[in-house]
Amino acid sequence: MNTYGLNQKLATQLLDMDHSAIFEGIVHKTRMPPSFVAATLTETFKDLGRQGIDVNLLSARSIEDVFICVDSGVVAKEAIPMIIGWMVDMKARRLIRPLWSWILA
Repeated sequence: MNTYGLNQKLATQLLDMDHSAIFEGIVHKTRMPPSFVAATLTETFKDLGRQGIDVNLLSARSIEDVFICVDSGVVAKEAIPMIIGWMVDMKARRLIRPLWSWILA
C-alpha cells in the first residue's frame, strides 16, 4: 500500500476490511486518486453499513463500475454513496444487472 501513498490508517483499514483487491482494481482501471478510493471503500462504506446498507451484497465488479463511471464523468464522486445504496437496494430486488447494463450502455 506504500506504493499508493496511503497513510498507515487507510492502508490498515483497507486490509482489515478486506478491500485491498477491490482498491487495487479501481486504482489500476481509473485515474481516481488512491486516497479518495481508499477513503470511500473504508469510511464511506462503513457509514453506509451504519445506515443498514450491506455493501457486501455487491460484487467487486459492480463497485469498480461505479468508480469507472465517476472517472469518466458520467456521475459526480459525491453521488457514490447514493449510487451504492441504490445498487444494494436493486440487488436485493434482483434488478441490478438489467438496470446497470442500461445505464452503462
